[in-house]
Amino acid sequence: MHGYRHIILIFGLLLIVRLGLSIDVSLQMHAFKGPEQPYLEMSLYIIGKSIAPFYVDSMQQGRVEVLMTCARKGEIVLADKYILNSPLGQEVNDFLDVRRYAVDTGMYRVTYTFRDLADTLNTSTLTGEISAVFTGTGLEQSDVQLLSAVKKSGENEQMVKNGIYMEPLPFDFYHRDLDQLIVYHEIYGLDQLQDDRYYCTVSVSTLEDPETAILETHKMLKQEPAFALLKQVDIRDLPSGNYLLKVSIHDSKRDLLSLEECRFQRSNPERDVQAFGETARSTLSNSFTQQIPQDSLDYCLRAIAPVVSSIDNEVLNYVIKQGSDESKRFFLHRYWSSRDMVQPQAVFHAYMNVARAIDKMYQSGFGYGFETDRGHIYLKYGRPDDVITVLDEPSAPPYEIWYYNQFEATHQANVRFLFYNPSLADNDFLLLHSTAIGERSNPRWEIVLYGSAPNQIEGSDYIGGTRMQDNFFRNARRHFEGN
Repeated sequence: MHGYRHIILIFGLLLIVRLGLSIDVSLQMHAFKGPEQPYLEMSLYIIGKSIAPFYVDSMQQGRVEVLMTCARKGEIVLADKYILNSPLGQEVNDFLDVRRYAVDTGMYRVTYTFRDLADTLNTSTLTGEISAVFTGTGLEQSDVQLLSAVKKSGENEQMVKNGIYMEPLPFDFYHRDLDQLIVYHEIYGLDQLQDDRYYCTVSVSTLEDPETAILETHKMLKQEPAFALLKQVDIRDLPSGNYLLKVSIHDSKRDLLSLEECRFQRSNPERDVQAFGETARSTLSNSFTQQIPQDSLDYCLRAIAPVVSSIDNEVLNYVIKQGSDESKRFFLHRYWSSRDMVQPQAVFHAYMNVARAIDKMYQSGFGYGFETDRGHIYLKYGRPDDVITVLDEPSAPPYEIWYYNQFEATHQANVRFLFYNPSLADNDFLLLHSTAIGERSNPRWEIVLYGSAPNQIEGSDYIGGTRMQDNFFRNARRHFEGN
């Protein structure tokens, strides 16, 4: 198998370690075999709402500085630096970029750093590994690339390959409005094989049962040096979940010759709620959720938002906004039964007792207390082992640091969360920085916290610096690092 990509995505389909979550970026990396040498295709998709705007007349535009480095065996062999501009609009819209880089065959570690030019404190870093190993002999496959849209031509030449406009799929995530799974893939060396008939199979299976295909399609292959496969699969009836996509090559005897695969995530809340209706009536007849008052259903659903999976979260939002009382009760029944099949009612009541206490403790006037940053983190990860609250430190708004000695969610030790209250409104603490994998990480958190003293940054790099000058009244880093 050719594929070797390590990237951790926001949805839990692991492939790119997100070291900073301020600028929300999807990075897709794919290796292909070019006519002369391999090349890496890098696709960026930046969420406009995570970028501060520049104002051009009455319009807004996001501008992001991108620095890419590509290392082989610890040595940087490729680097690129450029600025991406979003389209002009009434707000900063999402924008994407595709670039291709020729490389020698080998394994590479790629690092991207992003900086918001309208807010230089707003940064993100992504890093991942990719294999571009092609021997040039025998049957070989490129990485499997997932697309959100294709058409015969396009003005953006970056998106055009083999005369077809191909729009990359951000985050390997097919949302509710995408009902076609689109696969682009290249197969090399078919002309070197002896048999006269070969075909490929594109199949979809769940991660829980990867050997059982729930969707499958086949295509005969032409024996060309490089065969480009573009395939669409109807997924409108595919339930929400995490899936495995396989592209396998077979000979006329159906023997497997080669295989390449990737993961993707599907969100299909309408289909899920429809499935609820098919089974809810009989399931709910004896369910504890029948005892929940109608006017408390949404409250109970909102309370579990911090702890449901990323896929279930979109279904949850759909059920809250558009679901019937029956679908709301079924969602609660399904969730708590998955936590404890024997006593779902007991774990539900135990959790809701905590949620109500957190709601009261962190209520700020903006939604429920468990929807604040502190309330969300408490319900998601549990009670911290220690808390330091600082309300009167010079040049800093009130801040609070939570300590977790053992962090089971990510198998880390000594995890820290730093919340601060820049608005000074009652209980309006926001998460500024954390050492927990997958949570907001801001290397310049100290600069932001002590923003009222901008001339006291440590060193001479006022744009890229990450620390403040130390003094007797500036204790946040000492508290954070446990000194």
